[in-house]
Amino acid sequence: MIILSLDEKINKIIEKTGLSKSEIEQKINEEIKKMQGLINEETAIYIIMKQYGLEDKEIIKRVNVDKDIPINNLNHQLTNVCVVGRIIEIIPPREFIRKTDNKKGLVSRFLLRDNTGEIWVVLWDEKAKYVETDDFRINSLIRIVNGNIKKNNKGDYEIHIGAKSDLEINPPDIESNNYPKINIEDHHFKISSLTPNMKNINIKAQIIFKEQPRIIEKEDKILSILKIYVQDDTGNIPIIFWNEDVVKAQEFREGDIIKISGLYAKQQFNNSSKLELVFGRSSKIELINRIDENSVKDIRDKFKKDYLDNETKVIYPKTTEINYIKDINSENKYIIKGFIAKEINRITIYEACENCKKKIENCTCDKKIQSIGFRAILNIIIDDGTGTIRATFFGDKVEKLLNLTAIDIKMEIEGENSDHFYQQINQKLIGRELLLIGKAKFSKFSNQYELNIFNFEFINAEKEIEDLLPKILKEENINSD
Repeated sequence: MIILSLDEKINKIIEKTGLSKSEIEQKINEEIKKMQGLINEETAIYIIMKQYGLEDKEIIKRVNVDKDIPINNLNHQLTNVCVVGRIIEIIPPREFIRKTDNKKGLVSRFLLRDNTGEIWVVLWDEKAKYVETDDFRINSLIRIVNGNIKKNNKGDYEIHIGAKSDLEINPPDIESNNYPKINIEDHHFKISSLTPNMKNINIKAQIIFKEQPRIIEKEDKILSILKIYVQDDTGNIPIIFWNEDVVKAQEFREGDIIKISGLYAKQQFNNSSKLELVFGRSSKIELINRIDENSVKDIRDKFKKDYLDNETKVIYPKTTEINYIKDINSENKYIIKGFIAKEINRITIYEACENCKKKIENCTCDKKIQSIGFRAILNIIIDDGTGTIRATFFGDKVEKLLNLTAIDIKMEIEGENSDHFYQQINQKLIGRELLLIGKAKFSKFSNQYELNIFNFEFINAEKEIEDLLPKILKEENINSD
């Protein structure tokens, strides 16, 4: 049947009965109350629609369908396409701010597969909620009617569901056996396709780094935690294990190729631009293949150098004392506390090798550049009352500061509303107090010391300093110096 949103169903009832929206909402509440709260709005509306004879005549009706097009025959020259396939991945709705009017919008996605290929389908605003309806699930057979073909920023085709588009679940004229179902347990997400708040995630990946278990105290409870980093052919991501699940994770070692099901994706606490996966109660972990640890030494060392050293080792000075800016007089590592004192009017974005993170022209990799990405550089002025210093943020530290990815920043500063973008970030950041750690370097150009930032945290109150220091320092590393 064609999926209608709650508002569309209410409008159907209004057209049929002449009742007002408030009268229909009252009837919905009465049905829910009659069933003692055991039904939701969706079910209540369904009951009301049946009462007015809308089920067969108005909702479960056939749509006018042109010839269904195989996915591998789709191209951007086609318009108002009809495509049939099975849903094999669902990305839940997320909010965004439109550049045209600065209003909130909603977008969701699902991956459609037929016997010829796969394609992502993008739903906007009210229709983005379709993916949360009861009939919309993995392996559901669906027909897209009047879809629009567009290219994404990677050059791949997508189907966009517009105002004139429809989705038809389990179309009666389609032989379902012609569209084989996937085995959900054997279906694995690629790491690069994960988004915040996704649930029931299955992945197949290799363990490339495994931290030592730690004991932490949280809300008067003693908890154990273990973090492992895994990698597939699209990227890497940390997985968090808690308490008794730490014991399960300890059975596996670096190099193991594993299959994990039932994971949950969330934003990292210290860096909202990056994700981590959480191993929960219903999660399962299974060994696929055990590889000699020595054979993955190069992979592990490269990962530690590229991803971990910048997050851990290089940010540990030999002291935990907070320094005054006026006392920075040598090329050493310093911790400072200060506020952002000057407006930001320039952010530099450059193309970089994804391997060494350097500009393309400065790439020092032995191998030919395999992947190119964008990295950001941002200079801000920090004032601590004793003086000011220019602080330079690189890469993911810029993303953390602005809570945006490099590609999003690039789109904003190159767009028509770039002035408005800078105005927004200045309103958000000017006067914000930070706890920063970095290495001082003397600039011949400015004839003073500047600070290259390794890590930082926002400060909301003076009492938070003691809580924030452990986030940018590791006590065991400091004590070992």
